[in-house]
Parts: sequence; structure tokens; C-alpha cells
Amino acid sequence: QLALRVADALSALIAHRALQLSESRLVDAQRLARIGYWERDLDAGVITLSEQTCHILGVPPFNGPQSLEECNQLWLSHIHADDRERVAQAMDNTIRLGLPYDVEYRLINLAGETLFLRSIGRDIPRGPNEARRWFGTLQDNTPLRRMEQELRHSEARFQAYMNHTTDSITVHDEIGRIVEVNQQICDSLGYRREEFLGRFPYFYDPSLTALHLFSIGRRMDAGEVVSFRT
Repeated sequence: QLALRVADALSALIAHRALQLSESRLVDAQRLARIGYWERDLDAGVITLSEQTCHILGVPPFNGPQSLEECNQLWLSHIHADDRERVAQAMDNTIRLGLPYDVEYRLINLAGETLFLRSIGRDIPRGPNEARRWFGTLQDNTPLRRMEQELRHSEARFQAYMNHTTDSITVHDEIGRIVEVNQQICDSLGYRREEFLGRFPYFYDPSLTALHLFSIGRRMDAGEVVSFRT
């Protein structure tokens, strides 16, 4: 009997430690993925936010459920004005009509930073006497969206340079096919842009053979800036 009690105690201790390890890994995974969760008890009118969700929103961690109405008002007040009506409508459609809740929006956190968030939620299946609950995730896509914005700005600057320079410019992929040209080379050689794309430069310049292109590519791969006449 003593051995059985010791074995039971050890089993409980091992299970507790395994649970703690699992919870720790879950917290680490949420932090690395910049994703948190929330839960709404629609009948009781309360909301529970995970620690990572509070971190994303820039608010102190909640010590248990909070008033759903107060949280909604605070949350909606920080959503970007251009997105607020769309988010409120999506929430209303989910609560009243049971439509899927999946919305991306901008939020101004308490530090004044603009965040790009995506929230997904769904009803939790319930029994006849159970409260209606709504569970969802909140993901911070800010680094990705800022990178996309910078890429668009960079592409716009590149296109502006391409279209206003007096030099003829072609852009090639790794095997030498033309993937972009500027207007100057179209005007100089008399081809339309569509006639350049996907083709190799020897279609308009026979001296730029496949062997020549391969040699140029090898030199550029080695870090050399290649200059040649043709």
C-alpha cells in the first residue's frame, strides 16, 4: 500500500511537471509566432485575454475575466478609424448570424504604435445548459506588413528610376531570361515591352550567345561588376 501511494504521488508529480513543460512551450510558441488567444463568454458578458494578447495590445496582463462591454469599447476605440466600422460589422455578423470571424485591421496601441493585427474566432460547441462562448486568436502581422510596405515603396522607386533614366535597362533572371525592361530600350530598339519579357537577349543582339551569358553570369556570381561592349 505504501508503494502504491508513492507510485501515485510520483505519477501525479510527473504529470504536473509535464503539464508545466507543455504550458511553458505553449507560451514560448505564442511569443515566437506573435500570436495570443482570447475567449468571450457572451452569456456572462466577460472576456479573458492571454498574456501574449495583452503584450500585443500593450496592456497589463488581465488577472482573470474582464467586462466584455468595457473591453469592446476600449478595443474598438483603438482600432484605426478607417477599419473600425468593418471590424464592428464583422463581429456583429459573427455574434448574430454565426458567420466566420476572420478580420485583419490596424490598431493604435497605448504606446501610439500602429499594429497590423489579424483576429480569427469561432463559437465553442456547447451543451443545452452551457454558456455561449467564443474563442479566437490574435496575431501580430506588423513586421510582415511593414516589410510589404517597404517592398512596395522600393519597387515604386525602382520603377520611377527605370522609367525616367536615359539608359536602356534590362533585368534578367538567373539563367538570363529578360523579366523586366524600361521604356528607353523599347524606344531605342523599337520593340514592345511584351516582346522582351521571357526571352533571351540574343533575340535582339546575336552576339549575346548562351555561352557569353553563362560567362557573364559566372563573373557576376563571383562578385565582379562586368562591363563589355556588344
